[in-house]
Amino acid sequence: MISKSSFLITLALLISSPLFAETFVVAHRGASKQAPENTLPAFDLAWKHDADAIEADFRLTKDGHVVCIHDQNTKRTAGKNLIVAKSTLSELQKLDVGSFKGKQFKGTKIPTIEEVFASIPKGKKIFIEIKSGPETLEPIIKALNNSSLKPEQIAIISFKEKILLDVKKHAPHIYTSWLCNIKKKRGKPSPSFDSVLKTLKDYKIDGLSTSHNHLNTEMIQTLQNQGTDCHVWTINDARQAKKFIEWGVDSITTDIPHSISKP
Repeated sequence: MISKSSFLITLALLISSPLFAETFVVAHRGASKQAPENTLPAFDLAWKHDADAIEADFRLTKDGHVVCIHDQNTKRTAGKNLIVAKSTLSELQKLDVGSFKGKQFKGTKIPTIEEVFASIPKGKKIFIEIKSGPETLEPIIKALNNSSLKPEQIAIISFKEKILLDVKKHAPHIYTSWLCNIKKKRGKPSPSFDSVLKTLKDYKIDGLSTSHNHLNTEMIQTLQNQGTDCHVWTINDARQAKKFIEWGVDSITTDIPHSISKP
C-alpha cells in the first residue's frame, strides 16, 4: 500500500514533468509575417495575438549599444547598406526599417535592447538571441539588470555554445538554450544526437532549440529525461504545431502566433 506522503511526492513529480508543461508560443522576431521583424510594432502585434514570448535578435553597434536586428547589415530591411558593427546608434536609428513591410509601418526605427525590454508585458517572456560575439554579453546583462524583467521572463539563446557557457559564468540564474539545426546526412542526424546531448551537458545549457524538420518523439523524450527542455522553430502550420504540442515540446516559434492554438 502506498503511503499518503509517497503518493503526494509522486503526484508532484508528475505535475512538474515537462510532459505536463504548457507549450509556449514564441513570436519569431515578433509577429514578423504581418509586421516588420525585430521592431516594436512586430512585438506589440505579437502580444495582441496572445504570444507567450517573443524571440528577438541583438547586435552590438560601433559605439557600444545593443540594437535589435537580425542581419549584419541593414540592406534587406532598410534598403541602405550599413554594417551594424561599424555604425553608431545614431546612424542606425536614422533608417526606416518598416516601409519594406508596408506603408503603414513607414518611419519605424531599429529599437535598442532597452526599448525592447520596456515593451514586454508582465508575465510574458523574451528569447534573446545573441547574433554578434561574446563582447555583446556584458552590455546585455547590464541592460537586463537595469530593466524590470524578472529572471523567469528571460532566456538567452545562441548558435555559439561558448557564449551560453559565459552566460552561466556571469549570470547563472539566466536560462539558456542552444540553437542547433539538426539536419540529415546520408540518412543520419548531423550533428549526431549523442554529440548534441554531450554539448548540452558540457556547456551547462538548459534547453535545445532546433528546427522541426528532423525532430522526433524519441529525441524529445531523451532530452526531457536528462532535464533538458526542447524548443522548436519555425512552424507556421497549425496542424504541424498541434503535433509538436502533443509531443510535449516546451515552445514553438512561429512567424504568425495568432495561428497557433494552445491546448
